[in-house]
Amino acid sequence: MHYSQRNAFTFIEIAVAMVVLMVGLTASLSLMFVGLDWGRDIHLKTSVVNTTRAVIDDPLMLDVNADPLAYEKVEGYVNGLYLIREATPFQETVWTGASRSGWQDQVHDVTNLPGFYANVKVEAYIGVVGSDISTGEKVFEMIGFYYEAQR
Repeated sequence: MHYSQRNAFTFIEIAVAMVVLMVGLTASLSLMFVGLDWGRDIHLKTSVVNTTRAVIDDPLMLDVNADPLAYEKVEGYVNGLYLIREATPFQETVWTGASRSGWQDQVHDVTNLPGFYANVKVEAYIGVVGSDISTGEKVFEMIGFYYEAQR
């Protein structure tokens, strides 16, 4: 009796090959979707940081009636974000030795200096409806210093 060589794959071999292929494709697709998610997240964070930095320097982006040379709170939408900008009198943390830890906030009298000095805090929210920040989510906060020369 003469036996011939087989010329095809068995069903089991095909099933195993399909399982291996599906696992590989699933892993590849999941990595692609994770990469897209990271890209969206990075894009959002970059946009938030750049917008917040710009609003520290220019309150008119939030409200055209805002006074850049006033200690005030201004709110509004920029780039799909709801931002709250609050300017307060200039203050800094200095080493004085007067407190137990040595560090304390000290207000400097800058009223006689030319120009406008302010500490500025900007909070960024996404998903805010109207101006009710409780409907959104706070995603970023930046504290900076603002100075404008006397005109």
